[in-house]
Amino acid sequence: MRGVAMGLGLVAACGAAVPALAQKTATYEARFEPKFGGISDQESIAVLNFNGKDGDIFASTLAGVLQSAQLDGRSLFVVKTLDSMNYRSGTDISRAEVAQAIRQGEKLGVKIVFTGTVSAASITTTNFNREETVCAESSGFLKCKRQTTRKIPCSKVVGQYTVTPRAMRVSNGQVVYSQTASAQGEYTICEGQLQSNASLGDVFGGLFGGKKKDGEMKPEISSPDGLLGALRAEAAEKIRLDIAPYNRSVTVTFMDKVGKFSKAENEQFAGALAFAGAGRLDRTCALFETLYAQPHNQNNISVLYNMGACQEVLLPEEPGAALAYYAKADQLLTKPNKLISDAFLRTKAAVGRDRSLAP
Repeated sequence: MRGVAMGLGLVAACGAAVPALAQKTATYEARFEPKFGGISDQESIAVLNFNGKDGDIFASTLAGVLQSAQLDGRSLFVVKTLDSMNYRSGTDISRAEVAQAIRQGEKLGVKIVFTGTVSAASITTTNFNREETVCAESSGFLKCKRQTTRKIPCSKVVGQYTVTPRAMRVSNGQVVYSQTASAQGEYTICEGQLQSNASLGDVFGGLFGGKKKDGEMKPEISSPDGLLGALRAEAAEKIRLDIAPYNRSVTVTFMDKVGKFSKAENEQFAGALAFAGAGRLDRTCALFETLYAQPHNQNNISVLYNMGACQEVLLPEEPGAALAYYAKADQLLTKPNKLISDAFLRTKAAVGRDRSLAP
């Protein structure tokens, strides 16, 4: 095996897939290609104003997201804007506006211009009362003589954001990207307190850190303006992921031993997992290679899977190497195994992406 990929980190974590021991995991940085290629190769692009009542603010948000887009520590775009563009609110882009956008792109010296339409940027607030039973008269410590019901004023806030960008080639007006991006979320506040059972949608997940560990939102998001801003930012981020490559951390979990091993092999297997927990993937994979070198272990599910895990982390640019081991482990299963299925599907998808990008 070759050298460890940049960004490799090893941690120990608990999980349910392997109940016998605390799971050992390895995390690496993987490169994911965009659904729509060609735009990120241009480097210099322009984001002009978008139609719709939130169009000017969204254009500014999208420009900021694309300007900050990075891959392997380097910036992907130089983004130019033109605040003087003035599209009509609430309408699709007309031919005249397309021609104007092309002219502005030529003036800015870019090859790609972004325009589009914000079709939904709504926040709806519904007020209601929730009943709560409280103690009206106490009869001692932690004792209640008489209960009563009171009404608590609450507000449910629901947000919806939908935008359809249009990326055009300045040289000929060809549309090279147009894909609707949507985001939605909601929260409920009762007497000024955010309810932890709010349904918040994807927007409050990992992209923006909107959720606290207990499931509650950050205070700056739990307001109508904060919710709209988060939805706007998520829509812009979805566009960024559509058009430019990106790095994302992938965590691979090693599997505890399955099947019979000799005493020496048991020690090697346990030692491999211990080295993983200590951050020594080099020793982990060397020990798994030693186990795999024995013919009787080459059909062992856990050895095959862990060989695949080593290949995936050490050679992220060659997902087919890991897939070969994962596929063989999967074929040996007599019932589904989530750890193996997830790894098989993950690397199979990565191989598919590589093939689609091949010249």
